[in-house]
Amino acid sequence: MTNASTRHTTATNAFTGLTYVESTIGTAASSGLFSVMIEGNYIDDTVTGSIQSAGYGVTKKFHDMGTFPRYLITW
Repeated sequence: MTNASTRHTTATNAFTGLTYVESTIGTAASSGLFSVMIEGNYIDDTVTGSIQSAGYGVTKKFHDMGTFPRYLITW
């Protein structure tokens, strides 16, 4: 069994490397879409700068109660 420290490092690298975001945008674009909504557990305010520097628009949105952010990414 892989130890927890290794799993934590893997998850952190995927989060900061935007692995999920990149694959989601690629899938959406290949389907003819021009935006995706990404939940806040995949990105946060600290990593949106790298998304914006790649030319994407990023808009932070909140659910009805206003506590769980989501991010609308457009291209």
